[in-house]
Amino acid sequence: MPKKKNRPWVWNFGLLLGSTLFALLLAELMARDLVSHEFLRIRYYRFATVLNLIPETSEFDEKLGFKIRPNLDYEFVNPDYDTHVRTNSMGFRDDEESLDSPRFLFLGDSFTFGWGVEEEEGFVSLFEKRSGEKSLNMGVPGYNIIQETRLLDMTYPRIQGEDQVVVLVLYDNDVYENSYPLYSPFPTIRKKGDEIIQRDPVEECFRIAQVQHIPSFKRNLRRWSLLADLAMLHLDPGEPAILPDGESPIDYDPETDGVAFTLTESFEPALRLLQSELEKHDLPLYAVYIPPVGGLAGERRPFADTFNETMDKLGIPHLDLTPFLTVEDYYFIDCHWRPSGQAKAADAIFDFLGNQGLLRPETN
Repeated sequence: MPKKKNRPWVWNFGLLLGSTLFALLLAELMARDLVSHEFLRIRYYRFATVLNLIPETSEFDEKLGFKIRPNLDYEFVNPDYDTHVRTNSMGFRDDEESLDSPRFLFLGDSFTFGWGVEEEEGFVSLFEKRSGEKSLNMGVPGYNIIQETRLLDMTYPRIQGEDQVVVLVLYDNDVYENSYPLYSPFPTIRKKGDEIIQRDPVEECFRIAQVQHIPSFKRNLRRWSLLADLAMLHLDPGEPAILPDGESPIDYDPETDGVAFTLTESFEPALRLLQSELEKHDLPLYAVYIPPVGGLAGERRPFADTFNETMDKLGIPHLDLTPFLTVEDYYFIDCHWRPSGQAKAADAIFDFLGNQGLLRPETN
């Protein structure tokens, strides 16, 4: 009887390796199928290209916390889109000519900036084209109302003109992201008795956030593997860029530093600060609300109610874009507008400002 040959160790090792890889792949697919859309979105932003955090496109500012670099020419790519970003000499995603006495000044965050679409597809560009009114896109990804107020104060001498109008475009996070702990990369407002005080951003926090977004093998592995990400979150959660008062390296004294506002409590005082800044230059304010995609899918909209109630209280004419949009106007994971969402916003804003008597008769 012939003697049975032993399989070489290379064969056994290959079989073990193949089985292991197959099991990991199966576990990866099962994990992705089980996690929620909200978890995938949060995870996506930990590993996406974030313009306001990566060193190539952003820089620290002692008053604003961070800003987009001027004269930028950058290929902005994420799984949902492949776009090109250019900025002018002031770091705005607009042409140089728009800095010369623009009629409409659009303040906002990444939606106003045109995150995920080409510049000419953004609602500011579309509004300008349809209205014939020179408009400046001052949107900066990640900005809250305090940053937008400071940005206007710092840049207005360069862009001031006659008969100008400020349009503030707000997303849900702008309702509650105006009050941060002292140890954060954002400027913040805080309560100090009956007084409202401002605190400047901390550069160290911005640098920590930047490091977390610098490409590396570990970051790429976590980006492409949910299992690797979950494992590393447990083993190495990383250094936080924001810490609660009392837990940070900064000495905290409530008597001098005040206390943080609650979730939506800071919205109204932040808007009042912006109104005060605009009154210095006799600039009227109009506001636009952008609903999150969940608000269009039947989820509860508490921040939309806060927006509308606060605008009514402060006498700010406002537009809620909810009736004009559908779920299909948003990228599935990124959750910013597709070009269709930007186009619908441009049309709605055009009609809104036209009804306010702000557009020339020949364009309205």
